[in-house]
Amino acid sequence: MEAHIASISPAAEGLVRVSLAVSPALAASYVTPGQYVKVGLENVGDSFFAIASRPNPPGDHIELLLKLGSPLTDALAALSPGAPVRATAAQGKGFPIERAVGRDLVLVATGSGISPIRSVLETVVHRRSDFEKVSLYFGARTPSAFAYTDELPAWRAAAIDVFPIVSRPLDTGWTGLTGYVQTHLDGVHLKTALAFLCGQKPMVEAVRKVLTERGMPAESVYLNF
Repeated sequence: MEAHIASISPAAEGLVRVSLAVSPALAASYVTPGQYVKVGLENVGDSFFAIASRPNPPGDHIELLLKLGSPLTDALAALSPGAPVRATAAQGKGFPIERAVGRDLVLVATGSGISPIRSVLETVVHRRSDFEKVSLYFGARTPSAFAYTDELPAWRAAAIDVFPIVSRPLDTGWTGLTGYVQTHLDGVHLKTALAFLCGQKPMVEAVRKVLTERGMPAESVYLNF
């Protein structure tokens, strides 16, 4: 399928936000938060990217969060609005959002892993009464590496507990939580909650271990692939 660049803007240090104008068929294929698309450019290559916007939004657009530093992401980030790109239909099982209805939800993301978690957050905000306590633990190396900081107030206004955590504060002046996300998973109803995770494998494994040790059944912890 063909898609076009609608807009590109900085998201954080080393990250950019990309909005794609897509066909109705591609938009209709996106049904569950956490799914992804394969995006490519001629003579550059293709790669998979998690969709950062919620399913079934108004209009035929999807949003991506690109981590710069690869030939493809750097080439995509250099495009102008209207430029064509290749894009597949949405793929993957995504997160089982319907299983979270009426339950507490623990969301954990680090770095660019916030992308599919943002699709969950947008879904929660849109359907807030469907869910009980919702907590987001969002880790980044430095304060400037957090994407979507402009959306934190709206998430908090929707009664979502947001915990930004910086692993390398150094001399940044950061006064919030520090260390790794798995060291801050207190005060949530782990035995009855579901957890959706996205980030690098070591983080995912560490968080899964902490959650299960604190009473969350292993089958209640989900990745989006």
